[in-house]
Amino acid sequence: MTWRKQHHLTFHVYPGILHTTLKVEGDDVKDVANARRILEEISNGVVIEDGGKVVWSSGLNSTGGVYKKLKSIEKDLCVVIARDKSKHQLRFHGPSEKLELAIRRITDILREEESFPGYEIDLNPHQFSWAIKGGFKSIEQALGNNVPVFNVVSRSIIINGTQQQWETAVAVMDGKSSIIEVGSPSDSATTGSGEDCPICFCEADTPIQTSCKHTYCLECLEGYCRSAPSSTTSKNTNFSIKCQGGGGTCTTIFTLQELKGHVSSSAFDDLLKSSFEAHVQRHPDTFRYCPTPDCGHVYRCTPTGTTANSMGAATHTCPNRLERLCTSCHARHGDHTCAEYKDIASGGRAALEKLKRELDIRDCPKCTTPIEKTEGCNHMTCAGCRAHICWVCMEVFESSDPCYGHMNEVHGGIGLGLDYYPRIW
Repeated sequence: MTWRKQHHLTFHVYPGILHTTLKVEGDDVKDVANARRILEEISNGVVIEDGGKVVWSSGLNSTGGVYKKLKSIEKDLCVVIARDKSKHQLRFHGPSEKLELAIRRITDILREEESFPGYEIDLNPHQFSWAIKGGFKSIEQALGNNVPVFNVVSRSIIINGTQQQWETAVAVMDGKSSIIEVGSPSDSATTGSGEDCPICFCEADTPIQTSCKHTYCLECLEGYCRSAPSSTTSKNTNFSIKCQGGGGTCTTIFTLQELKGHVSSSAFDDLLKSSFEAHVQRHPDTFRYCPTPDCGHVYRCTPTGTTANSMGAATHTCPNRLERLCTSCHARHGDHTCAEYKDIASGGRAALEKLKRELDIRDCPKCTTPIEKTEGCNHMTCAGCRAHICWVCMEVFESSDPCYGHMNEVHGGIGLGLDYYPRIW
């Protein structure tokens, strides 16, 4: 009501199944921008810190005991504490007077958790494939629920327990062929019961069921979408988000329409951006990024084999500097052709060679100093190394007498009175 009365702004709320859309309208751009900033600050929440350090624990990567205690704090204080597993952050949403109490209670449960040592196992590509296809379930069966945590983004398994439990997990991995076959997930991973999230392997929190009947935590699905570019490593691999259900055996590729209906607008925007960037990277002959620092715009390249010129070359105008960029050679050369620019950029070597051919300027065979003959006989003396040269065949002599003898004997004279002697070499 304050915005409406003081700034003539209208505020609309559009409830959705999973997400709510807020819309602010007004006549003054500055008032609308200020209202948007305030709403973003509210929706972003406050990053929970203790003594200037971000509060986080590896136990928050799963929906185990630490997470359940966190949900209990939410309920007691009537606030929302959101996890950001990719950034290792907790964000507080609620009255500011409850923030200190929330921080104190969260740090208490994390200190209690830290009294148990944690061990992290980094997974190589083969181990990661084994773990996601049912291997992690074997470790969980050996150690118990919530002891091992599978972090798909960092590709690691965290053991929240003793060194003996860590050794047990390593032993399971080392002897995995006798426990579970790679590509042959355990029954619990293939039932499609919709109970466990295929990303964190815990009971799904804020469950999302996909079209292929697998159930994900909303947060895990969003994190998986954001981390998808790192798994698309080959230039020949199309960008896609594949279901990881059924122990990684599900071949369903999620459509954009399905993902748009499940994940938040920011996660979906990140997904579209990643898909676009992957497409640009896979087609370097078709698309290029503007080289202007912090520009980020993409332009379409002139097809290979097309000669760009000052009259018809396609150009990209950088929106930051408003400078034209040639889409053929990817340089800024104004009205020059690509070939002319290359000559200029290389110090004019090609233009110099053209001029030398036109004026019959030759390089000294001994030291490469350019020499121009304008008149006189065919005996030339290099200004650089003082070599004596026959201009007809460019043979080099130590003094003038042998040079004159050579010209009379081989070429029938020294060339006086003749306008031109053809080159022999």
